[in-house]
Parts: sequence; C-alpha cells; structure tokens
Amino acid sequence: MEVSTVSIKTILEQLPVVSDLEITDVTGYFQAFKDRSQLKDTQLLILENLMMETLREERLFLRNQVGLVRCDLDDLYNALAGKMIHSKNVLENICFLEQGLTPEKWKISLKGCEHLSHFLDCIQEKANFLGNMFHQTQDSEKRSRATLNSLLPTKFPLHLFQSPRKVLDIFSLAYSLVFQDDSINDVCFCALPVTCAAGSLSDNSPAPEFGFLVSGIQIFGAKFCPSTGQLNSASQTSADFTQPYSFWLKPVCASSLPFRSQMKAEKLYWTEVPLYPAVPLDKASFAIGIIARIFLRSKFNPSKLSMQQSICLFL
Repeated sequence: MEVSTVSIKTILEQLPVVSDLEITDVTGYFQAFKDRSQLKDTQLLILENLMMETLREERLFLRNQVGLVRCDLDDLYNALAGKMIHSKNVLENICFLEQGLTPEKWKISLKGCEHLSHFLDCIQEKANFLGNMFHQTQDSEKRSRATLNSLLPTKFPLHLFQSPRKVLDIFSLAYSLVFQDDSINDVCFCALPVTCAAGSLSDNSPAPEFGFLVSGIQIFGAKFCPSTGQLNSASQTSADFTQPYSFWLKPVCASSLPFRSQMKAEKLYWTEVPLYPAVPLDKASFAIGIIARIFLRSKFNPSKLSMQQSICLFL
C-alpha cells in the first residue's frame, strides 16, 4: 500500500475506541454451576471477581496496545507531513506498511496477525467483545440482574486474549467447587460442536451443562469435521493448520468423560489434545506451554498413534 498522510489517517480511523465503562455483573457465566450445587455465595463472589479482574486486565492491555499503535501512527503522520524528522521507528513502520504488513511491535499477543487488515479486524473484534461486557453504572442500576446477564457475550475469543489460560482456569475452578471430590488439577475440557448440549451429541440445545463457547481454535495434525465435532484422521501429512473453529468447552473430570456408552456403540474415542496459546517455537515450549487439556471425539484409536502423528490445538 502507498504510505501517505491520507492512508495513515484512514488506519487511525479504523482503530477502536476502548470502552471506559465498568463491568457490573458476570453471574450469568456461573449460573449453571450455582443451580446444580450448593455453591456458596462467597464462592460465587470469588468466581465473579476473578472473571471481572481478568476482563479488566484484558481491557487495559487492549487500551495500551491501541495507544501504542495510535502513537506510532501519529508520529508517522507528522513525519510524512514534514512536522518531524523520519526516525528509525518511523522508517521501520513505513517498510512494514508499504507491504501491507503489521509492524512487529504492534502485534504483542496477536502474533498471527501478519497482515495489517487482519490485525485491525482482530483488535476491533476484541474491542467489540470487551465493549459488550461493560455497562454504564447508571444504566445497570435500572436493569435487573437477569437482563444484564442476558447481555453477556456467549463466545470468548480466546485467540485474542493476552492471558487465555486465566479464563479456562476460572471455569476449571468453578467445576471443582461444584464437584468437591475433583481436584482442579484433574479438570479438563471436552470440545463439543456448537450444536451439542448435555443430553445428547445431536441435541440442538444452545449449550452443554457448564459449557462456554470459545472461538479461534486451530487444529494441527488431523483432519476435522466441524458439523460432527470429530477428528476424522491423523496423518503425518496433515502439516497445515486448519481454519479457526468455535467449540463448546465443557469442563469435566478426566476420569469421568461423558457419552462413553454412546461413543462405544458408534466406535468413537476420546482423544486428548493439548491446547497451546501459540505455536511452540522449540521442544521446551511444547513441554511447558500447555494451557489446557482438551478432549475431542475421534474416529481413530488415539493409543495407536505414533510419535510422528502428534495432534495439537493452537489459539
């Protein structure tokens, strides 16, 4: 693209405005846990506070990220307008933008956003998500808790989060509080297609019990059918990442995975797949970078996979 004062102004206009509104209530995310068990009010309050703090941190991070981009673009605009010298930082940014690429220091947690258009779409998506989470205090006083909870976004764009593990850990903690015999260290997640619910694998109900919707998950090392939520094959040749998918993630204990009888009749298996926040760069990252254990249904027996047929999930 041609880098000019006009094009820089256009990019500036595409940057989101990060909401300054305050979050008021996230109880809706934990209502199923409360309805199912004798979850104490103090425990519910802990879960709410943890979620609100996580969302506030994500909002602050986004605000700082957008501020950095806006500051660089202002410098670039002034340099092109002859109001300041072309610094090293300005020249580097021009090189990236001329190729339609995102300057490296803008990406921060959005490592996969190589192209500028994708980067702008991602930060706008995150701004929209966080904007829907926060409500004006004066408005919230006029609304019932049920109304506020009905406004909560149902899908977490984990691939855009600076700390996606925190969200997963909060739901793991909620599950371990409900089923007190299960340690939080034993909690994992079943990935179900968006048409699944608690009672049946083909149920069209909106969500599985205790489930929450996440987006932006890529699969590496296997072919995947989104309509059934099944891994169809694992192959050494499946070296490319799939398109990003959305899943219902249902927290469960690893020793009591659901649907076992039905899956046995259908000759399906639960396959444990590690979830990473990004593509590991070395062997050490593969060992310590896992943020969750995800079980997906597969048509193949996972115990028969070779070391060369590893399957991974990435945000």
